[in-house]
Amino acid sequence: MVSIECLARMDRDVTLASLDSTLNAMRDQYSEFNAKVQERELVGASPPARLLEWIANYSSQMEKITSDHSIDTLTRYAEA
Repeated sequence: MVSIECLARMDRDVTLASLDSTLNAMRDQYSEFNAKVQERELVGASPPARLLEWIANYSSQMEKITSDHSIDTLTRYAEA
């Protein structure tokens, strides 16, 4: 039996893969910035205010993105 995948499902899969890739890239950036902050703090220097602001903004955005509702919704779509 040959099955043809629906275009909407293919589009959904591509979108979910893109979101996953974007989230992974953001996590990598966060790790890099966080490491820079820790390095500066170890030598007694103050990290730039912009960097601290970016880290705080990132944390709040990731909380919104990965809230239980958002993850459940993405998972539900992925399983459909």
